Amino acid sequence: MTTLNSPKADVAPPLSSTTRLVAWIVSAVFFIEQLDSSIVAPALPAMAVSLGSDVITLSATITAYLLNSCA
Repeated sequence: MTTLNSPKADVAPPLSSTTRLVAWIVSAVFFIEQLDSSIVAPALPAMAVSLGSDVITLSATITAYLLNSCA
């Protein structure tokens, strides 16, 4: 009769504190980026009126800003 023993080599080693910190920072950046885009998009028409511009031009500018913040 054979017994199956699960080897400990299959278990991932615990993450270091630096790795956890980097993961938290990256998560926070992605959250802020999503928050930024969700705040700016609904305010776009009011911003266009306030700046005396049309919505299409301002939309292109905001899109360029959001794409630049992703990079």
